[in-house]
Amino acid sequence: MLGTSMVVATIPVTDLDRARRFHGETLGLTFLWDNPASVRFGCGGGTELSIFRRGQRTADHTLAHFEVSDIEAVIRELEGHGVGFVDYTEGPLQTTGHIAQLGPARAAWFHDPDGNTLGLRPPCCQPEAGVPSPASLTRPGRASSPTAASGSNAVGAGLSVLGRRQCTSAASAGR
Repeated sequence: MLGTSMVVATIPVTDLDRARRFHGETLGLTFLWDNPASVRFGCGGGTELSIFRRGQRTADHTLAHFEVSDIEAVIRELEGHGVGFVDYTEGPLQTTGHIAQLGPARAAWFHDPDGNTLGLRPPCCQPEAGVPSPASLTRPGRASSPTAASGSNAVGAGLSVLGRRQCTSAASAGR
């Protein structure tokens, strides 16, 4: 029924103008349209991200992941734009150079100006048998439940639903 429908990640923000600048200028997403309550951005593969004005609320999980071909380069580029990354030193998620290794998957997380968690990861695959998925890992007071996002050489290259394709990349070989 919905298997061929595009998914649009929708993120609540308190300051629409500040969020428009962050998503457009800092992340490099393509502005599509706006109205007094929301802004829509285009991403890779024909996917879209919507931000909408809402009172202060911050999700305690990852709202979207951008799939990027070179995670280290995108981290450096975003840090150059003042984006800070979330590092973990204990529990099931431990980062080195801002990147967590989860079986064959690699991921990094950052916050938007409202404190919403967004992530980066290489184009991903179905988890291997016996390897926990990021969604199954929890931290005290914080559940990790990545929703999807994708890109190529820049963050703004796109969003896609995770887990919809089989492993064919180097990530499946344990990288």
